[in-house]
Amino acid sequence: MTTTQRQQALVSLLLGTFPNFQSGDAEAALAAYDIVLSKADPRDVEPAIMMLIEGRLPGFDGRFAPTATQLSRAIRVCLEKRVDAEIAARKALPPPPDDWVDDPPEVKARNKARLDKLCADLAAQLQTDDAADEKRKREITNRANAAFRPSDDPYAVKRRLWDAGCPESDENAA
Repeated sequence: MTTTQRQQALVSLLLGTFPNFQSGDAEAALAAYDIVLSKADPRDVEPAIMMLIEGRLPGFDGRFAPTATQLSRAIRVCLEKRVDAEIAARKALPPPPDDWVDDPPEVKARNKARLDKLCADLAAQLQTDDAADEKRKREITNRANAAFRPSDDPYAVKRRLWDAGCPESDENAA
């Protein structure tokens, strides 16, 4: 049975349950039903019609066949219930597995090199004359300081300390 045939059977069941339409115009009511059902999700149509037949729709007394608006409201109530149930089911699922794959070191190094090159290119584009002059002066100062910086090897440190004068060695000398 196709969806359209199923919906027609449900509407026939719905209309067979009630005495007649409140407005008295059956063709107009069926045309309005057709409009409502064409826009509705088929998963919500059957529960909505069963809700009307069983009299569970608030505000519907069941003395006459429901209007298209009441049918639409019943479909909407069923849609909201279904969506709420789907959301609750989705929230009850466990979190997705942590399957993060870390990049290999060579990829990280390549990406870092690209990022450094990008930073240097951007800095070169945005650099002003004053900033370039300041950078040049800083490089000259660093080179000069590096040329006069004393060696840190243990023998050179010991020699510098000896040359500066060790109080113990001065007492022994006298």
